[in-house]
Amino acid sequence: EFRRITEDIADFCQQLLLSWDGPTSLRFASDPGESARISLERFLFVRGHLAPERLEELVEQIQRRPNTRLVRESEWSPLGSAGSREWLGNPVGMARDWRRAGESGRLIPGQVRDIRKEDSTDTAANRFLKFALSGFRDLCREVLEQHPGAHSLVREARALAESLDAVLSRPFFRQMGSLRRLPLDNATLQRRDGYREILRAWLLAQAASQLAWDRGDDVYGGPTRNVATLYEYWVFLQLHQLLDEMEGVSRDGVNPRPAADADPFLEVRNGEMHIHLKRGRKTCAPFLVKAGGGPGLRVHLYYERSFQWETAADGAASYSRQFKPDYTLVIFPAACPDEASAAREGRIAYLHFDAKYRAENLGMIFGEDGEDTDVDVEKEDGKVTGTYKRGDLLKMHAYNDAVRQTAGSYVLYPGSDSEKRMRKFHEVLPGVGAFVLKPGRPECRAALKDFLADVFRHQADQFTQYRHFTDVRHATVRQEPVGYGAGRIHRPGAACVLVYVPGEREPWFRDGQLAYCHALRDDEALSPVRLKLGSLEGAVLCGYRGGRTGERVSLPWVSAIESCEMLSRAALCEVLRMAGWPPEQWPSRAAAYLLFRLGPASAAEARKVTSLTPHGSYHAVSCTVADWRRCEPL
Repeated sequence: EFRRITEDIADFCQQLLLSWDGPTSLRFASDPGESARISLERFLFVRGHLAPERLEELVEQIQRRPNTRLVRESEWSPLGSAGSREWLGNPVGMARDWRRAGESGRLIPGQVRDIRKEDSTDTAANRFLKFALSGFRDLCREVLEQHPGAHSLVREARALAESLDAVLSRPFFRQMGSLRRLPLDNATLQRRDGYREILRAWLLAQAASQLAWDRGDDVYGGPTRNVATLYEYWVFLQLHQLLDEMEGVSRDGVNPRPAADADPFLEVRNGEMHIHLKRGRKTCAPFLVKAGGGPGLRVHLYYERSFQWETAADGAASYSRQFKPDYTLVIFPAACPDEASAAREGRIAYLHFDAKYRAENLGMIFGEDGEDTDVDVEKEDGKVTGTYKRGDLLKMHAYNDAVRQTAGSYVLYPGSDSEKRMRKFHEVLPGVGAFVLKPGRPECRAALKDFLADVFRHQADQFTQYRHFTDVRHATVRQEPVGYGAGRIHRPGAACVLVYVPGEREPWFRDGQLAYCHALRDDEALSPVRLKLGSLEGAVLCGYRGGRTGERVSLPWVSAIESCEMLSRAALCEVLRMAGWPPEQWPSRAAAYLLFRLGPASAAEARKVTSLTPHGSYHAVSCTVADWRRCEPL
């Protein structure tokens, strides 16, 4: 796995460097103050791909079919010993020491330029071989000097150095000159067997410093290697390549730096390509997704993006504590200018991934199927040993719950199982799960690629139940709740019923927790009042007073509506009699009434509600709590 991971990283860097439309050069920058650490990493990269026996095999392969060029050499030779007759084409410039020969007196030269043509191995490709192999030998010596106590490493470095010395002492390399420029565009280096592998090994050695491993948790500590950290970098490159390969997905060249506090993954400065990938630093790679004939989606691939704690209900943050998934895909409509505006509009979704290199199967991540009966035992074991099989599963649920507007969270691990996805509903999102992403298994990449394609189609569809659910939730949480009295909260979108209250009946309505109004108009006995209550959940009743033509003002209290029913006048009078109301407070005119059973009254600000009660009649009028709150207070 280490070999495949480092090969893939080398291939990625090589493709960037040698791409047809790429920059003209690639800067491999490292910190001079950490040269010992960089040398060790470069050696471990080379050792994984250029073992002594492999080196001998490659050089033999090259010498059997070397890259050559035709060289012309010339020298003055006697006419009789010259093997070339090219001087006949230019006797003035290529002949000398003319003399007359014989009785004829014909002029013949004493010496001519003898031209010899032969193949030479002193080519740009072969000079690069000598340069690269000499660099590998110097690298081995640096490792021997800097890590004398790492015995296994010293043995490997010494063996590779001796093999390189033997190779470079061959006559094949003695006639080669010095390399003046890196011929990375050379077709022989890129394509011919043997040359191609040496070029890849050299690029691989540069990739160690290129990827800027973090100081606190080195990918390589002494002679050992932290493959788990290397796997994290590899997974990011795999996700980037998957997005790059998907049909309809392209890199966002218009907005290559979507977040001010994030490093762009790939950056071109002064004709040079810079790769930013380091633990502890947020890195972002932006993409555009075409979605049919619509505006499409923006997708931002983040490495180690933090979600800080924030109180804003519609913010792109966590409501409990800080979380930092290994990778986050931010998905929002391309019509939104940036992530912040998409989050405010509730049009954003987060897809989180965590890399788990040590996991070998799903049981190590989520627990085995059918283990639910042992949850209590496992919980007790976790208290003693500090381990918990379902820890990764619980972390995925924590991402989904704590990070606002998260659509799904998944584990990526190099196991032998197949994918496992658990959907909250019947659609692809929301959900949790795990995907196998193992070096050397292309079917794993295909499964993850298909999943991402499904996610993008799902997010671009405005008619999914998930879209309806997120739109309603966002519209709900962004509304500021209203509180009255003993902490009672009323929903801004809930129904607010405005009921005309004669002055003498106000205390009976408020304290008796009953209110009534005409259910039929006086002039149309068969025409009921059109009261839009919808659901009574969160509905409130607010009394008002005022004439039919003058200004109407709501009373300084509201009550929650517990029920509403239509009764005849006789049935309503019976209810009021049983509640202890005096006969003078009973209804006496209409044939039918609406009876509201109320909760305790809560204090509220009186408002001018003339615009909400246009007829000024004795009939109830419905609106929303938000409409009522927009009325001018007294």
